[in-house]
Amino acid sequence: MKLRVLALLTAACVMPASIMAATLEVGKGGADAVALQTAIMEAADGDVVLVHPGLYEGFAGAVYSKGITIRSVKGPEETILTGNSKNAILQIRSSGENQTVVEGFTFQGNAAERFGGAISITQLSSPTIRNNIFRENSAGIAGAIYISPQCSPTIEKNLFVGNVARSWGGAIYMQHAEPRVSENTFVGNVASRSGSAISMYDASPRIDNNVFLDQGGVTTIHMMTPKCVPTFSCNGHWGDEGLFLGGDENVKLPDTDSRSEQFAFADTNLYGLKTAPSFAAGDCGKVGWR
Repeated sequence: MKLRVLALLTAACVMPASIMAATLEVGKGGADAVALQTAIMEAADGDVVLVHPGLYEGFAGAVYSKGITIRSVKGPEETILTGNSKNAILQIRSSGENQTVVEGFTFQGNAAERFGGAISITQLSSPTIRNNIFRENSAGIAGAIYISPQCSPTIEKNLFVGNVARSWGGAIYMQHAEPRVSENTFVGNVASRSGSAISMYDASPRIDNNVFLDQGGVTTIHMMTPKCVPTFSCNGHWGDEGLFLGGDENVKLPDTDSRSEQFAFADTNLYGLKTAPSFAAGDCGKVGWR
């Protein structure tokens, strides 16, 4: 009997973390921002926080030193997070490489004082931000998502609508970082200085299969320093107020490999519906938020 108990204890000790991971459900009885904040705080490495539909007002969440999945049950149209109008709605710090996943939310109407109206990614974090809507958030820098040095997140299949930066990066700002920005749709974002959709400082992002519509400002994508080394492929743009790609003095602009002439754009107001702009682009396949 003692040997059998010892064997069971040994098996538990070596059991993979993915098998032992817990699922924490929030919002079954109604949206509660504090309950969601608590679930994220209490979740351990590998856990899943499953969020039921509702409006989570005044939410201020943080993922520190762990990798977890935060996912909605019914998608971004039905699961909405609003912030406290001071910091980013969600802060991700020291979460490791490709471990934290944020999927299926609308981040809406937050006015952060400094960096990242919706999400702030810092301190060696490389999360995946997927299938979210970022609508009408604002900040001093990075209206929606701020990416700090030595972070390599994947930003994919999201919709960015009407986000505003009071300086750089209407939707996304990155510095000394290597993110992948793929299959997103950007509509009507604005930066007072430059980069209405994306602004970068000494960053080397991969930017592919995105759609940019009706961006306001001097440039849609802006390179601030000669050390920026972005890679572009299969991006489509239409209706930009200024240049699609621009840079500060002494910045050599790369080939954007844009596909603006290949798109037959329909009603750009589609972003308010459940299906946002996504187009076939020849050998590029589908581009934009799907």
